[in-house]
Amino acid sequence: MTPLNQLAPLLLAGESQTLEYKASFDKATVESRVASSNHQLGASKQFAEPPAVESSEKSSVECSEKSSEKILALLQATSDMTTKELAEHLGIGQRAVEKQIEKLKLAGRLQRVGPDKGGYWQVQKAAN
Repeated sequence: MTPLNQLAPLLLAGESQTLEYKASFDKATVESRVASSNHQLGASKQFAEPPAVESSEKSSVECSEKSSEKILALLQATSDMTTKELAEHLGIGQRAVEKQIEKLKLAGRLQRVGPDKGGYWQVQKAAN
């Protein structure tokens, strides 16, 4: 049985109020199955449209790249920013900033000069 053929009986059986959509189903397939099930079930039991499904791996990598570049730009302009200040400025969590900084340090793009209090960040040029 293909995944699409496995999805239809689950939708029609109504075993659960919630159905988890896996990323392996493309958006068109999910929309088609939801519309088909809603039509067959009638107005009494409608399935909600699933949220837009993106490849979380791809979007996570893109988001990390954008965040890391923003961190580098901010630290280039103001080298004594704290992780808390970076997080507030970027609208992400402090732990996320700390993880990005670790990745940047491992990649040789960022170096801490001096102590945590009183030190500053030095942005390194990208190795091509």
